[in-house]
Amino acid sequence: MSEQVETLTLVFADISGSTRIIQAHGDQVAHQLIQRCLECVAQAVERNQGQVRERIGDELMCTFASPRQALEAALEIQASVKAAGESGQPPVRLRMHIGLHHGPLLVQQDQLFGDTIHIAKRMVDLAKTDQILTTQQTLSAAGAMPEMRFRVADEIRIKGYDAPVQIYEVLRQDPGETQIGQSALAMTAGETYSRCTLSYGDQRFTLDAAHPILSIGRETGNDLVIPEGCVSRQHGRLEYQKGRIIFFDQSTNGTSVFEGDARAPIIVHREQRWLRGSGLLRFGQRADDTGRITLHYSCETSAQDPQA
Repeated sequence: MSEQVETLTLVFADISGSTRIIQAHGDQVAHQLIQRCLECVAQAVERNQGQVRERIGDELMCTFASPRQALEAALEIQASVKAAGESGQPPVRLRMHIGLHHGPLLVQQDQLFGDTIHIAKRMVDLAKTDQILTTQQTLSAAGAMPEMRFRVADEIRIKGYDAPVQIYEVLRQDPGETQIGQSALAMTAGETYSRCTLSYGDQRFTLDAAHPILSIGRETGNDLVIPEGCVSRQHGRLEYQKGRIIFFDQSTNGTSVFEGDARAPIIVHREQRWLRGSGLLRFGQRADDTGRITLHYSCETSAQDPQA
């Protein structure tokens, strides 16, 4: 029997409220509605170069070679299933909840084995109606995706893992927010950096391929410790991902991002934001003239000399 280990993104897509559908419409109509729903899922998976591996009740298990394609498919599944329900005669409320995780899988013919399945299954079990949940590992593998935003949803312990697993909700970027609050994301679609230099008081940090993560928080053990009450124990982190500089907020009070010379901040709360050029992060959204909660950043290309 041939077997091999492949790194894939595993997606579970489950129909929300299937029992309610049966009670409201009867077995025959409910069966047709559920079939229509699963056909929408399968079509969205195929359009995004994925593969349906198995049907488990009202749930489909799918795999993708690319986490980016898996995330796109998840959002497309939500939209297409909702539209299929609303366009039916009579209109019916069809909804999904989806979980996904990127990692190694043991493939034996058509069978899949490994922790990646268990983690993806935990994601879909935790997801509520209309919700897509995934892990930090999936987002790190996908890299920056300006058409989406990711909000910290929870943190769980999984048997066999020393560190807690951070869970993120996947959301389509709101067009209005992209034009106003998130305009920098669209502007930097083709812009990459070789490093980001950071300063907090007399402390200096460099974020680059060799040092890709800087954790920030009130708790000892973070790379940058800020002992202020408005700062969460694990407030957030900065990551260098394939030339992009990304800030992830996972705090209670959020973070104010001031880009360039802007006077008005962009509030980032339990989600991610690309950084561009230079500016500052002010943790906890508190008015601050002392610099005790302010981190300055400067994103640089290889041609720039930080000492200039």
